[in-house]
Amino acid sequence: MDTRVAKYVLLALLLLSQASFSQQLKVCYRIYYLFFPVADNCTEYKVDGNELIIEAFAKTVVLGKLVKPIHNWGVAISELDTLKPKKFLFYQREGSFKRDHTYDFYDGLVKVRITKYKKNSDKVEKVVERLLKVGESVDPFTASVAIYRSIPTKKEGKVEIFYDGRKQSVDYRLAGEEKIDTDLGSFNTWKVELSPKIATKGLLRPRGKWILWIDRERKVPVKLKVSFVIGTAVGEIYKLEGNEHLFSNSLVNLK
Repeated sequence: MDTRVAKYVLLALLLLSQASFSQQLKVCYRIYYLFFPVADNCTEYKVDGNELIIEAFAKTVVLGKLVKPIHNWGVAISELDTLKPKKFLFYQREGSFKRDHTYDFYDGLVKVRITKYKKNSDKVEKVVERLLKVGESVDPFTASVAIYRSIPTKKEGKVEIFYDGRKQSVDYRLAGEEKIDTDLGSFNTWKVELSPKIATKGLLRPRGKWILWIDRERKVPVKLKVSFVIGTAVGEIYKLEGNEHLFSNSLVNLK
């Protein structure tokens, strides 16, 4: 290949990679029980045309993995401007409990398919398929973005969520402002209280009140306190990659 052509190809690849990198943000948290790290959680937000794509996973590590191996992951696709959901996939692997979720949203409806497997097996035990009215409900991943977006102008409210084959909800309230120190530095945050009214199966069933400390500039949590049926844990941000201002620039100026 001609040297000049090779340079142009390399430059084009670099520009494409930078353009892609500028439209995505990855945030990771380490979850602690008392002083022990028990889980990792990462969420990656991507903008592709008029779509917002959210990929996330949570898995136990070290002591948490020894006590109960958990690895859940999924992806949500929604309209960028309105956060209207399009598709949600979620895979639960919690000890011997194993389920796959597929939700396709369209015209106020959702097509649900939930596959449950036999304990400690890849054999399917039960498949549930339904077509339900979903109204204004969104998937759990997109619901988080809806809360981050709303807090600056709306001090309290409710987000309707569709999960586990039914409509559910999360109430939120701005409880003040705090400066949070982390290994990545100090962040000026909104302290937000959540009341998840979610009934589901598995070990990670929400309970009680949750608290998020959302960075005011980047509009993503930098610290969280969450409670499940298996206990309460605290998470702290340890990785922030990509476009840190994805949710505060004109690219994602959500209505």
